[in-house]
Amino acid sequence: MTAPIVELRDVSLVFETGAGPVEALSGIDVSIHSDSATAIVGRSGSGKSSLVAIAGLMRSPSSGEVLIDGGLAPTKERERAAARAGAIGMVFQSFHLDARLTARDNCMLPWYLGIVATSKADAHRRSSQLLDVVGLGPLADRPVHAMSGGERQRTAIARALFVRPRLLIADEPTGNLDEDTAASIRSLLFGLPEALGTAVVVVTHDLEVASGAQRILRIERGRIAQAVTV
Repeated sequence: MTAPIVELRDVSLVFETGAGPVEALSGIDVSIHSDSATAIVGRSGSGKSSLVAIAGLMRSPSSGEVLIDGGLAPTKERERAAARAGAIGMVFQSFHLDARLTARDNCMLPWYLGIVATSKADAHRRSSQLLDVVGLGPLADRPVHAMSGGERQRTAIARALFVRPRLLIADEPTGNLDEDTAASIRSLLFGLPEALGTAVVVVTHDLEVASGAQRILRIERGRIAQAVTV
């Protein structure tokens, strides 16, 4: 078996507060391989978002090791950002789109910002392909402010995929969506490993959303309380 895209070994995370240290994560061991679909579930405050912040190289742990492609992940923010840009895409509950721009231009933001170096024609073609993948091909030139919540989340997923990440992490991606729309986003996300070969990790409190994954990790008080392969 090839090395995991991202691996956490005995990872802990401690926050310093006015009332003293708070342990958000303790002794976490997780491996994320290519073409896999993982759901991370747990109550609010259980440590789900802290776990994916570390797995997504957005922060370093207080102790333990984080490996990317079998090598130690960098600890300095600038180096982590560079490693993240080449391997990991992120999707959030609140979309983080520019409502003034079209779906296509939001998808192409990594190109506009210089994160993806290619011609404008290639960037345009890739945005069209990805908007087709997420079911928004006919709406490519619609401004985001005229879109529904589900359409906005699909646009955010297309933008995250624009950088060709090997791992896509979605933190509560259905939290602002109705039940039917959440089900469609679940199907889209957990279909990406087969459709594009992209590994997917979805953080959710919704067990119905989690049911689409190949593996479900339940977090309690900063620890992995249960790991189930579906």
